[in-house]
Amino acid sequence: MRCWIANQYEEANRIKEAIEEYRLCVKYFEAAKIDTQVLHCEQKVGRMLAESGCYTEAAHTYKSVGFKQLRYNLTKYNASESFFYSSILLFSGAMKSGSQFDFEAVYDNIKVIIQKDFRFEVSASCDFLYNIMNVLKNSKNTLDDFIDHLYDYNVLYPLEPWCLDIMEKVMTHRFHNVDDAAVV
Repeated sequence: MRCWIANQYEEANRIKEAIEEYRLCVKYFEAAKIDTQVLHCEQKVGRMLAESGCYTEAAHTYKSVGFKQLRYNLTKYNASESFFYSSILLFSGAMKSGSQFDFEAVYDNIKVIIQKDFRFEVSASCDFLYNIMNVLKNSKNTLDDFIDHLYDYNVLYPLEPWCLDIMEKVMTHRFHNVDDAAVV
């Protein structure tokens, strides 16, 4: 019943209420030990938080989902996607004054993830994260370098719209003179 209510809130675009209802669903399904529903509801919470701009909270939610996915044989290969979303969401907090970035939180997040799931370190998602951070840190890199990495990854693994929004914010923060550049 709670999931139906949460879904109705989501359809009515009442995101805060939907998030709270889905969180209650997570607690209910955890108590009932219905793990697939726990993951489903928690992923919905993460997506809605990301779409509403609560990036840090969404990052923690996706990281939690990834760790839960590692517990089960049928979902452990999906954990990489959750970990990727968790790290991408932390890019929003990495923007500092000027065109500088502080990726300490992103690096720490990746380090914790790799300790739990060694497969993430050799994934295309992890490579993409490191490549983008290296482009943003090195002042010799250009907008074209950034776009090349983003485009190459997005062609193979299409990013969610909110991921592209974050990448657009990061791009405009780093490359100030970019006005109407379209993200892939």
